Amino acid sequence: MDIALMIFWLFAGVSILYVVHFGLYLAGANFYDIWQQRRKGMTGVRLPTC
Repeated sequence: MDIALMIFWLFAGVSILYVVHFGLYLAGANFYDIWQQRRKGMTGVRLPTC
């Protein structure tokens, strides 16, 4: 196997890992933000007492 081809596939593999990691990070951050907004929104809401 040519050394240039090995370097290319190494670079391609690492790049794919970085992209997947970044995507999972963004998805996790969005789920965390949604969870926090729901959690904070529920604490201030109370039914009026008659």
